[in-house]
Amino acid sequence: MNKKVSQIVKISAGFLVGLGPIACAASPHGNGFAPTQTSITSDTNLVSKMNTTVNGQPATVLTDSNGMSLYTFEQDSPNTSNCRGSCLTEWPPMHAPAGSTVASPFGVINGNDGQAQLTLNGLPLYHFSGDRKPGDTFGEYTGWDIVEVSN
Repeated sequence: MNKKVSQIVKISAGFLVGLGPIACAASPHGNGFAPTQTSITSDTNLVSKMNTTVNGQPATVLTDSNGMSLYTFEQDSPNTSNCRGSCLTEWPPMHAPAGSTVASPFGVINGNDGQAQLTLNGLPLYHFSGDRKPGDTFGEYTGWDIVEVSN
C-alpha cells in the first residue's frame, strides 16, 4: 500500500475544544488546495484527538467527540464536497449540529446530504463506515486521508 501524505494538524498550547491556540497546516491535495498556517482559539467541542495506529504506525488522529477518526477526500476542493450518492453511505459527513460554535481553521458548508458539514481549512471532513469503534483508522485509502495530529 502506498503511504500518502496525510493532512497534518499541528498542536501548540492546547487543542480544538477551547483549551487554547492551535496551528493547523493542511497537506496539499491534487486539487490545488494550498497549505495554510493559522493560529486560533476555537470553542468547538465537535472534535478531539486520539492516539492510535495508522497503517501499523503509531499516530495521533483528529476524531469526532466520540473518538471516531476523521478523513478528507482528495477529490474535494475548498468548501466543496465531491462525495455524493453511494459515496456518502461509505463516507458519512462529519455533521455540525445547529448552533455549533466553529472557529477558523474550522468551518461549515452545506453538505451533499443536505446537512451542515464540518470543514478543516476548507476541506470537508468525513467518517469511514468501516471504522466500528473509537481509534479505528481503516479509511486510510487511496484518495482518502486521515487527519493526523502532530503534538
